Amino acid sequence: RLISSCLHSYSVTSPVSHLPQSPTASLPVVNRSPSPIPTMDASNLVDPLSPFSSSIIMSPTSIVSPGEPESPGSLDSFPLDNRRAAHLSAEQKRRCNLKTGFDLLQQLVPSLTQNPKVSKATMLQKTAEYCKKLKAERSQMQKEAAILKKEIDTLNSAISVPVTRQRKDQMKEMFDEYIRARTNENSKFWIFSVIMGSLFDSYSTMVSTASMEELCRTSLTWVDQSCSLVTLRPNALNALRKLSTSTPILTEPQRMTEHALQAIAKQSKQSKSNIVMSK
Repeated sequence: RLISSCLHSYSVTSPVSHLPQSPTASLPVVNRSPSPIPTMDASNLVDPLSPFSSSIIMSPTSIVSPGEPESPGSLDSFPLDNRRAAHLSAEQKRRCNLKTGFDLLQQLVPSLTQNPKVSKATMLQKTAEYCKKLKAERSQMQKEAAILKKEIDTLNSAISVPVTRQRKDQMKEMFDEYIRARTNENSKFWIFSVIMGSLFDSYSTMVSTASMEELCRTSLTWVDQSCSLVTLRPNALNALRKLSTSTPILTEPQRMTEHALQAIAKQSKQSKSNIVMSK
């Protein structure tokens, strides 16, 4: 009796006895059918940092054969790589040009040659100072050249003598000698010398060699007046008319070589006689 009373009191005070007791018949029956497993691309499951990624079997659809083109998404990284490579190449070229320029400055500037281990800022400062020095020396030399030029012009005007006739005779002798040498090489050059004779006479008359400025000024004047088409055309026509009437170029062209050699020999004798008379 004591044991039964203890068991009765334990069943009353036990917390398990207070839990709601639901019969098993009241539970609804749920029919569980297997749900479809979604297909996933094995490439999304592969973690490049995971040591188990190599054990994952790739599905046949995820493997791209060599003949098939890649998807457009795989080409997105190419323009970025090209831009990065172009940027690196341009930066390398810029640094190479800067290094070449600084090396050249170090060779040209004397103060940098003596002390090669200097900073870039010091090199630029020394280069600027050297450029200022060269500019000042250049301006000073230009001033000295202008002063010497004025002295030369003054001395030329002070000691000048009338040598126009002598200068013209010397030029005529040099012109005849040149015609003689070229005509011996080719007889056709004598015809050209006849056409150029009037131009030589006008050059000897108009061009002055008293100074460099005078030579440039008179030469430009001679070119404008004597070498224009309006002046050259009638001079050439007159020279051709003279050749046609005084030489056998139209009647006996085969004799032009002989006639040209005779003409230059006659001019040589005449020029020598003129030199003797002038002396």
